[in-house]
Amino acid sequence: VTSDDDDNVNRPEVIVCHDYKGNYLDDKFINGTVKWEEYRFYNWSAVDIFCYFSHNLVTIPTLQYLNAAHSNGVKVIGTFIVENTDGYKALHDMLTDKEHVENVADSLVEIANRLNFEGWLLNIEVQVNVQKIHLLKHFVHYLTKKTHEVIGSNGRIIWYDSVSALSGGLQWQNELNEVNV
Repeated sequence: VTSDDDDNVNRPEVIVCHDYKGNYLDDKFINGTVKWEEYRFYNWSAVDIFCYFSHNLVTIPTLQYLNAAHSNGVKVIGTFIVENTDGYKALHDMLTDKEHVENVADSLVEIANRLNFEGWLLNIEVQVNVQKIHLLKHFVHYLTKKTHEVIGSNGRIIWYDSVSALSGGLQWQNELNEVNV
């Protein structure tokens, strides 16, 4: 990830992806929780972007994380994740045509804008019908464009490199390259 700031165009950014396996449960309460492990990130000065991550289709950062990150100058992104059978169905329901793709992207931009966070991690971890790859590419491009239009230069869309643009297969490459969507 590189910064869009004029003074830091070539400076790499550090992202923390807080993957809580059992999903976030008690950190949604504004007045705290008795479970200390729900919220325990302290090194805000060491990161540029905080990804609020869980294993739900759409994960929206909580107010506590947004406030802590933003008060420390850290951008926050939510997660759009597609995994397992339900995720496969949801993704392919979205990838019916450009109108559906754009409606989902517009909704994600609206959520981020209204709730004051900077964008999304896109994590597609299912096989994608090769005939739908062009719609998935359109989704990523359109969502990125709309995020920058609405949220501005702080907007971020980050692609997790798990789908092959050639076969639509689930294929982690651990880098962005010509095989990624």
